[in-house]
Amino acid sequence: MATRDNRQLARNRNRSGATASLQELAYEVIKRRFTTLEYRPGEHLKESSICLELGLGRMPVHQALKRLNVEGMVQVLPRKGAAIQTHIASFGRSIKRAI
Repeated sequence: MATRDNRQLARNRNRSGATASLQELAYEVIKRRFTTLEYRPGEHLKESSICLELGLGRMPVHQALKRLNVEGMVQVLPRKGAAIQTHIASFGRSIKRAI
């Protein structure tokens, strides 16, 4: 899964014209992993691990997690990372049924 995400990031970086910011790309990849249940409800996410998986720096991943926190998808735990909210499970299942 990580290689597919990396290919998507590379494609978006190389587009001509308006390109998405690295923060936006990190946000999209992390959110997709929630909806496909690659990241499970209650699971703790470490910024450093996500950075390595996506080949991005810490700041875009940090900002993406912060945005997901505002949207209620994760709970940011200072000095511990982020935890996926448990209500994401039903959201992910409904997405899978729709596909």
